[in-house]
Amino acid sequence: MLLGDCKHGIPLYYTGYVQEVKVSKIQIDPGSVVNILPIQTMNHVSLMPRSLNETGVKIHGYGGQGSRALGKIKIKYQIDDLIAFPDCNVVEAQTTYGLLLGRPWTHENHVIPSTLH
Repeated sequence: MLLGDCKHGIPLYYTGYVQEVKVSKIQIDPGSVVNILPIQTMNHVSLMPRSLNETGVKIHGYGGQGSRALGKIKIKYQIDDLIAFPDCNVVEAQTTYGLLLGRPWTHENHVIPSTLH
């Protein structure tokens, strides 16, 4: 559906806190089956690589190419009054977001993201 000049293709970004450190460009994507924490954000919030748990998850992007997650980690995430502890797959990749919250996070927290509202 084309909506004329409306910018309906722009991702839904928020600013929040990961481990009590401000992180911008947090993307909420109900189309993603995993939560993703880029290694750059992990370093920014001073999480240690030894905190990672092993995982066999392989993440596929739009190009069909896949890469293995470096590991999995539970983080503290806060946006306004909502505090959650999502499990995130850590990836070493250039991303346009500081954290991607997918279906696991939206379902657990009963969030209905809407770019329209």
